[in-house]
Amino acid sequence: MVRLLPIGVLLMAAIAAQAQQADTLAPGTPIVRLVATPVPGDSTVRSIRIYGGITAVHPLFTRVAGVQVTPYSGAPGAGAVVRIRGAASLDNHVQPLYVVDGVPVFQYRFNTFSEVSGFNPPPINPDASTNPLLSIAPEDIEQVEILKGAFDTGQYGFLGQNGVVRITTRRGAAGQPLQVQYTGWGGVQTARNRYQLLGAREAAELANEAARNNGYAPDFTPAEIASFGAGTDWQAEVLRAAAIQEHHLNLQGSNAYGTRYYAGLDYLNQQGIVLSSDLHRYGLRLNLDQNIGQHLRLSAGLNYNQVEEHRPTANALPLALRLLPTVPVYDATGDYATDYGNPNPVQVANQNLSNTRNRRLLAHGELNYEFLPGLRLNLRASLERDSLVARDYLGPNNYYQRVGGYEGSTRRAFHQQTILNPALRYARNLGLRHAITASAEANSWRNEWAETFRTYQPKGAPRGAQFVYQGGGGSTFTQQYNLFGYQLTAGYVYDHRYALQGSLRADNSTHAPSAEAREWLPAAQATWHAGEEKWLKGQGPISTFDLLAGWGQTSNRGNYAGDHGLNFRGGATGANSYFLFLDELTAQVDAGLRLGLAHDRLFFTASAYRRDTRARLGYPGQQLPAVYVRNRGLELTLAGTWQAGRLHGSTGLTASFNRNRYDQPTDTGIRFYVLGRNFAYTSGEPLGSFYGNRFLGLDATGNPLFDASNGGNLPSPQILGSGVPRQLLGLTQQLTYGRFDLQLQLDGMFSYDMFDANLQVLDVPRGGFNATTRVRDRWTPTNTNTDVPRAGTTTGSLTNGVSSYTLQSGNHLRLSNVVVSAEVWRKAPHAVSVFLTGTNLLVLTAYRGFDPNVSAAEADPRQAGLDLAAYPVARTVALGVRATL
Repeated sequence: MVRLLPIGVLLMAAIAAQAQQADTLAPGTPIVRLVATPVPGDSTVRSIRIYGGITAVHPLFTRVAGVQVTPYSGAPGAGAVVRIRGAASLDNHVQPLYVVDGVPVFQYRFNTFSEVSGFNPPPINPDASTNPLLSIAPEDIEQVEILKGAFDTGQYGFLGQNGVVRITTRRGAAGQPLQVQYTGWGGVQTARNRYQLLGAREAAELANEAARNNGYAPDFTPAEIASFGAGTDWQAEVLRAAAIQEHHLNLQGSNAYGTRYYAGLDYLNQQGIVLSSDLHRYGLRLNLDQNIGQHLRLSAGLNYNQVEEHRPTANALPLALRLLPTVPVYDATGDYATDYGNPNPVQVANQNLSNTRNRRLLAHGELNYEFLPGLRLNLRASLERDSLVARDYLGPNNYYQRVGGYEGSTRRAFHQQTILNPALRYARNLGLRHAITASAEANSWRNEWAETFRTYQPKGAPRGAQFVYQGGGGSTFTQQYNLFGYQLTAGYVYDHRYALQGSLRADNSTHAPSAEAREWLPAAQATWHAGEEKWLKGQGPISTFDLLAGWGQTSNRGNYAGDHGLNFRGGATGANSYFLFLDELTAQVDAGLRLGLAHDRLFFTASAYRRDTRARLGYPGQQLPAVYVRNRGLELTLAGTWQAGRLHGSTGLTASFNRNRYDQPTDTGIRFYVLGRNFAYTSGEPLGSFYGNRFLGLDATGNPLFDASNGGNLPSPQILGSGVPRQLLGLTQQLTYGRFDLQLQLDGMFSYDMFDANLQVLDVPRGGFNATTRVRDRWTPTNTNTDVPRAGTTTGSLTNGVSSYTLQSGNHLRLSNVVVSAEVWRKAPHAVSVFLTGTNLLVLTAYRGFDPNVSAAEADPRQAGLDLAAYPVARTVALGVRATL
């Protein structure tokens, strides 16, 4: 079950107790409470049962207003960027802080997307490390909290700039006898959508027409064209139906000595829908809690996870889109066929691979000792270790026998983080009307990592199945740093109606000059529980009414995964390039309300926010004027429960509206370009703004025309749109009738654009590559009322970067998840249920690529909306069983 509770991080005991109401599910059903901020004091809004079908928990985050989840690709193990209240940083890797069982984790990366100027992805797998959320099996999760409010994120200081995702794993309950639960499911994955491309005969006719228009002899004879038919469907050759299965076994309970325990084992086997791709996950979790007397409580947790992944190069599928269907997969000798040296996509998928093994260990221990009533010492220590071994295989050049690739490089990486967090906390009721809380704590981080990269060069052709190697190169990088910080927090509640909270953090970071190493980050919040006022309590249909306002500061100095800088390309052409260091301070102010009606069966929450980031850029000896990233937004949630006879239902609607803008002083005259000038920062425009040529139509000869408003004959690049969505919508619905349960989830993203780099080739009727069916409407002397250029056009303004000719709207509405379940046997506390689940079943969109929600630039907000078609997001249908014994 998932409970969505839009609440804040509260200090008041009464409110905290309300936020932790007992779940109403039968014993043995896993509970995942999804909690959102900033509206405080919220109880259950709606309950949704979550079954198998997802391999990591992040697809659930979109059920909270203002949260966008966009996968890097559909490959097994691929990560996803999570944006909370828009994009607020200029760094190249921007993710929320993840806190697992109270410990900040996953704040690093080994290797990631690099800036490229063309439509070809890098030759090896850029996403070196698998999605860190894969290390936590969804069945092991008790609660997920999405912290986005000004005060809530301010509690995390230089770690909380981009929001916080707090994950609490399952633990045993006091007095609970041993309970064993098994959940298993298996299913089939397929590509939900495919590019609409020409068949062999049409592609050959286009190639001949392009050759004639450019004064060359035709490539194909009439007899060859007549014999082609549909030809090779390269998408069908590289894509496949793929199996997936997951098995999870856990046991939990307590013993006669008061020891509470939870242990879980997990196995995931996922075959990819692209040739030569698969993933295996092995997971172990153990949580222990022990009370010693009345004042001492000890807790410990351990999670070990290993992920083994095989993934072909990101080039394989784009090559399949472009290669002419006139080319067969294999030639007459049985070797891979080729066309004038163009790579064979099947050969590339089978030979150019990354084989990755990721091992992650999360361990923590906690001590709580109560000295006096209300005064306690909390001491937490944790260890996080991550090791990576990746071997990249490449196919030999100009060699087409059906053999494996050679080992072209090896990557090894290691990261370790240790944290010590002592805290002194006090909570006390003073009479019947006053309650105070206070805490003082310190944090000490020690981080170290090392990366080694080694390349190899083959000598000549392979001898049998073996390659002879010569030479090569490599590099090694190591780093270690220590960070520490302090925090004071206080809260006061009067008569259960008025609450004030404040905090002050002092964080010390090596990402700033020594004179500025310490950063002071305050936060505050005021809450009025108007529903507790005598003139409103118990009067009319209003059962709950809360208002709040908050303010807080965070920064980017704890974002260890980012570069803390960017490449500056200045001047009219952006030719000058050098690195600028980046230091950011984010101030957020928000206000919200929560309204409960009809004894809290219907809830409405609303929050408005202003989030401004001041970014200082410079290099040694030079400080540029500060620039700003601004976000303004409104978030709405309407949720309720209802009953009609034996039919019970819960419905939730979410909507969020965000305006993102980059601002710079008018006197700087600076523009920052990234990704070969496909994207640019321009004052008054959003991040992720596409920068290219505006297509105006065709001239009298069928050649494209572009806006040249800046003067001269050359096109004038300009802002064309943005990849950051302005509106997010969501709907969740659960229906329960007796032992049957139906739930669905709809998600929508609107007012944003996508740049599919492959359409630079596929939408232009050049003739040397395959093309989309759009080119059927190309210009000819008898078909002049069209916007598709003539066959054989070679205008670089269409093929050398983003233009409005190929830029598309990403607007879409997705049926993200549907689950039908039935309880087939029950003898309390034992039960058996079966379920059928489908994910990514339907997308309503005009987007012509694989999927309109993808981020090929990973977590880089400056390149939001980039699609390289490297790996489709799969549609999955699965059947499963859950048994509680």
